[in-house]
Amino acid sequence: MKFHVSYFTHLGDRQSNEDAMLIDRELIQTQIQPIEYKTFESNKALFALADGMGGENNGEEASWLVLSQLLQEYETLSVHESIIDTLHNAKKRLDSEAFTDSTKRNFGSTIAGVLLQGDKATVFNSGDSRVYRLSGEFLEQLSHDHSHVQNLVDEGIIDSDQVNDHPYKNLLTSAIIGDLDDRTPLVEMKTLEIGKSETFLICSDGVWEAMSLEAMESCFGEPNAIECLIDRVNNSRNRDNFSIIVVETKLHPFL
Repeated sequence: MKFHVSYFTHLGDRQSNEDAMLIDRELIQTQIQPIEYKTFESNKALFALADGMGGENNGEEASWLVLSQLLQEYETLSVHESIIDTLHNAKKRLDSEAFTDSTKRNFGSTIAGVLLQGDKATVFNSGDSRVYRLSGEFLEQLSHDHSHVQNLVDEGIIDSDQVNDHPYKNLLTSAIIGDLDDRTPLVEMKTLEIGKSETFLICSDGVWEAMSLEAMESCFGEPNAIECLIDRVNNSRNRDNFSIIVVETKLHPFL
């Protein structure tokens, strides 16, 4: 399989960037990064994004620890159980840090990603970072948010187009948290067959909260989708940290 990947992260209007990205075997955490492009061939590839929380530098450390656990166990990642086990191990790692240093109590991170192997894509997430797949002119959300407002959508109390403006949109119901609690985090999993050509979008809430779904979709009709997404986030109000990964796959060489 051949992969063409574009990716970007920025601290927005915040003082630090708590987002981190995993581009196959490269872990990236920086305040501001230029758009990067990467093309490679492999029978297996992993792309993931983590959005840390916890104040001070704790959010940055949490997102890095979660992604480094995925990287550490990369060779064993292939099925639902291995990914879930790895993310549970990441939670144990955060718990250990929080036990040693009380200032890190309740630090944590969202996670969203896709593991591509053969003709299968395994999508996973905990928290409200998202994975989409481009289907024609439309973006299909493959991940499922763990948040208060998503629960309201699931219960039919509000519509999905009301989420971005809801006062409790940032209240999460699960993520990878170092809270010294024995309960394991919820991890959504989905495995699907991929076609000869696919496009996936992985992004933090700093992206999807900054614009409508229709605005996001229209960017994929532009010559450079990631540049369009960045421009629209930059033109929004009160920019959060934001990170974007666009993955294009082909089961035959790019023309």
